[in-house]
Amino acid sequence: MFRSRLPNRAMGRTPFGQPTRTAVGDAGQDDAFDADGTHSRWRPVVEAVDNVLIPVAFGLLSTLALAQMAACIPVVRDRLDARAGRLVAVRTEAGSTAPAIFSMYVSPAVPHPDVEVWVNGQRVADFQRPGVTVTVRDGDRVELRAMNLSGTVWIRIDHDDPGLLSPAPGQVYELTGARSRVLLPTVQVQ
Repeated sequence: MFRSRLPNRAMGRTPFGQPTRTAVGDAGQDDAFDADGTHSRWRPVVEAVDNVLIPVAFGLLSTLALAQMAACIPVVRDRLDARAGRLVAVRTEAGSTAPAIFSMYVSPAVPHPDVEVWVNGQRVADFQRPGVTVTVRDGDRVELRAMNLSGTVWIRIDHDDPGLLSPAPGQVYELTGARSRVLLPTVQVQ
């Protein structure tokens, strides 16, 4: 009897030596024969192509999946964008935008050293003169405090910076009484 040097599977046998079933269901029929018992000359070619193409397709899909996962890493994404000449996003932390400057004017226009300007809980200026300039960043909290104020004063905000959205120019805040405090809206800078 003729024996092939191919493994048992190529001869239609399981690794335990038992015959495999074909699509027709006949036990022991060789894979090299069609259901009607004739030898197919294309079957070895198709099997050889399958033996090559399936691992190659699996390898390509695995490589594609790994490349997509690697592109999710921010450092890798930045380098890919820079290499391709695309816009590279610059990450900034909150409060690290460029500083904005706005002015505050007191009315009546006389010195009021008892009116103070606080930014993020730190005293930055007082109204020794009728006007004060304050430098802020996005997210800062600006507060006006009056200590020992005998009357009423109005503080007007003024600036010409189009990137400074809040506080808006023209807003007026009133301070009255001995211990008056006004919290301005959170600073918003574009």
